[in-house]
Amino acid sequence: MAIKEALKDYLKMVRRDEKGNPVRLFPLDTRGRDQEETVFIDPKVCFGRMVIKEQGIPVDALSERLDAGDTLEELSEDYGIEKEVIKRAIIRFAAWEVHIFCRQKFRKKCDCESLWC
Repeated sequence: MAIKEALKDYLKMVRRDEKGNPVRLFPLDTRGRDQEETVFIDPKVCFGRMVIKEQGIPVDALSERLDAGDTLEELSEDYGIEKEVIKRAIIRFAAWEVHIFCRQKFRKKCDCESLWC
């Protein structure tokens, strides 16, 4: 029964086309909560980079600007997105990157404590 519940959370992340093929991934937050679908990954959009749903802005670009010293206020003003949306998107992006790194480095379930491991 526990496996069924865990799989249900993972399957909520995937959108399928009319044939049932997976076409888009909506990562849940790091604790598995089903928040609004702020970001998604789709191989047909921005070469499969994680983007903010409504604007299609790559989250890694926002993260890089934040790392370079821009503030959430500046990003919000430049892109016309609420600060909270940007913040949630960057947190999901960072958690996803940690997960990908751990999978590549350890080739198994890791201890990064993200939802995906």
